Amino acid sequence: MARNKKNNRYSYVQKQAEHTKFYNKNFNKTSSFSSVFSGSHFKNTSLVGAKFKYCNLNNVRFENCFLQGTHFKKCTHDGLKFERCILISTSFERMQLHGVEFVDCYILSTNTHACKQFQNSKVYNSFPDGTQYPSDLMSIVDVLRENSCIRKSGVLHRKGGKVNTIALDFLLDEFGVNYLINNLPKLNTLESDFYTLSYISAFLRRVGNPDSLDITRPTAT
Repeated sequence: MARNKKNNRYSYVQKQAEHTKFYNKNFNKTSSFSSVFSGSHFKNTSLVGAKFKYCNLNNVRFENCFLQGTHFKKCTHDGLKFERCILISTSFERMQLHGVEFVDCYILSTNTHACKQFQNSKVYNSFPDGTQYPSDLMSIVDVLRENSCIRKSGVLHRKGGKVNTIALDFLLDEFGVNYLINNLPKLNTLESDFYTLSYISAFLRRVGNPDSLDITRPTAT
């Protein structure tokens, strides 16, 4: 996981931050308390280990965000929406999720059972086993661990040397297996730190030919 050396910068304590655009930000390990974010838009932002306690999240939109170990506690949340987000081990404490929308999301170990508004979202019981994917694709992703920027980001790999197969599903649904096999190796040229899966998506679209996309699901080999 990319560390946030300036986590106090995005830790809001009794602040007014309504209608703010938080684009391409690093909210990892931040802690916000009793602040107003109503109408704000979080996009392409990492919120690993972030805490929001007693905050106003009315009409807040999270788009293309990575949430892992994120903790929401007793926040108001009318009109709250998650779109194309990955939520892993994220908790909503003392919050009724009626009316919260999850659109095109990937969800694991997150207490969304009270929510009724899932649109084209995947709820996992566990990380998919790596044997479900083509071996050549898994080998490519494993080699990417050698790139320090990718390794520090923590978006493709988990502890214990395991591949984050939920992140892999996200990329497969966007690009298809053949496109990933042809273009993922180019990630080894990355030399700048990053912290979101959306950064990898943008890179893959830039170095490849998105017009040639053939979105097919993989089969193990």
